[in-house]
Amino acid sequence: MTGMDAKLFAKWAIAFCHGLAIVALLLPVSTVVHAQNTLAAALQAQSEFLPVREAYRLDGAITPGGDLRLYWKITEGYYLYQHAFKVRATGIASASELDVTFPPALAKTDEFFGDVSVYYGEADLLVTLPDSTDALTLAVTYQGCADAGLCYPPETDYLLVNAATGSVSPTVPGKTHSAGQSTSISATSSGPTQQAAPASMNLIIAMGLAFLGG
Repeated sequence: MTGMDAKLFAKWAIAFCHGLAIVALLLPVSTVVHAQNTLAAALQAQSEFLPVREAYRLDGAITPGGDLRLYWKITEGYYLYQHAFKVRATGIASASELDVTFPPALAKTDEFFGDVSVYYGEADLLVTLPDSTDALTLAVTYQGCADAGLCYPPETDYLLVNAATGSVSPTVPGKTHSAGQSTSISATSSGPTQQAAPASMNLIIAMGLAFLGG
């Protein structure tokens, strides 16, 4: 190899090493950018769905016949499963599920549960209350999905029901109530972490998928 060839080879080798170093530096950056883009997309997709109690707004009232009417206002694009409704009296010896009368529902082939009966727009149920003059704490469970593809986990609201006075108000298990207490049912939560948990889980999943896919 001549002196000129040796110099050219040395320059080429240096340039090649510099190129490898740049590629090595860019690879982690591209992985981070990919992870950030995937995470942003996941957060944007989640933000398009309503919190469960905004998608389904519950109200309740005692009927003239002494039954409990439970009414959900369902946001457009969302629905509730008929089979998922459960109403149970808590804190009493006979804590079995209460009888529920359902209005006609819409037949639907669902990607999560197959052939089901669902409610769009509203769900208006009638619950037979046990014979008691005492106030009852009822656990009301329901579950719904969005047409866009999100299925919420089962949700439980707690209601303090007094058929003698005709009052229905939100509560939490074990809470001591003052007379005449009443607030919006839709504002009651079965626990402060239940809505935050799915969001945190989706965030962790999105980050994991981003780094695995990078």
